[in-house]
Amino acid sequence: MRRILIPLCLSLLFVRPAAAQSDAARLHAEARELLVAGRFDEAVQRLRGAVAQKPDLAVAWYDLGYAQRRLGHYVEAVRAYGEYTRLKPTDPGALFGLGLSHKGAGAREAALRTLRSYVEREKRSGEQRWVARARELIAELTAPEPRGPAAEPPPAAPAPAVAAPGEPPAIAAPRLKAEGDRARAARKLDLAIEKYRAAIKLNPRLIDAWNELGNLYFELKRYGEAVEAFRGSLKLDPVFSLGWYNLGQSLRRLGRNAEAVEAYERYTKLRPDDPDPWYSLGLARKDLGELRGAVVALERYVALEQRPAEARFVEAARGLIAGLLRQIASGV
Repeated sequence: MRRILIPLCLSLLFVRPAAAQSDAARLHAEARELLVAGRFDEAVQRLRGAVAQKPDLAVAWYDLGYAQRRLGHYVEAVRAYGEYTRLKPTDPGALFGLGLSHKGAGAREAALRTLRSYVEREKRSGEQRWVARARELIAELTAPEPRGPAAEPPPAAPAPAVAAPGEPPAIAAPRLKAEGDRARAARKLDLAIEKYRAAIKLNPRLIDAWNELGNLYFELKRYGEAVEAFRGSLKLDPVFSLGWYNLGQSLRRLGRNAEAVEAYERYTKLRPDDPDPWYSLGLARKDLGELRGAVVALERYVALEQRPAEARFVEAARGLIAGLLRQIASGV
């Protein structure tokens, strides 16, 4: 198992003039004790507090990724490890855990890309056992599917969406979530829903299962159930920005534009430079008759959107802005 990153001079974290910095160091130190004790849920709460107080405390992001991965919260682990690598781009240390998190989330290509990068970049002699393990994982992920016999036997009934006898919920819930991902990829959507629900029943704090269940309901146009699933993920992590966006999209499909505006605005406060929510926020405000607010949101989208693939939405936004300005000028 990948070790917890331990700073060499933890005591230095406490020698800071700002109160926020000392609070972050205190929370991180408490979290480290909880990690060693295997109390990952409590550690996550301390680590979230630490990075909220001091967003550039890289080691806290690393440990948050580790704790989330141990809980089976793979999407959140990816986010935390990603923040560490953003702050420490020359350190390959988080890439192993990041690769495992992608693998746990069912993102095979991302897992392969990350683990290969780790193998290529990790040169420290003390870490070579992890390099060897990364190579084993790469081999597992790239192994060809076993060929079946010439005469295929009748398909087996799907495994029940329950924990195996004696299987701890902390292990069974991520397993069921991963089975749900595979069922969804195979377009066995009812089975996927069953697996996600079973995972949530065993571990209601499994944010990945809530989010994927919401995505699946949205795909099936079951928007009311999608709303409940996304709210489940946000209850666990109110700063899960993608959850707010997904919630807003589901609410808008239901015509609940006032609630959708609130969700999009929560997203924009967390990620103000992401263009996507601004477009949807503009549409929701337009549908509410908030014409000036719609113009502000759409103009923000046009200013931020630089992706060539989204050019058609930029043109659509410009057309909406022109129409809204004419409407405002006419007083209609």
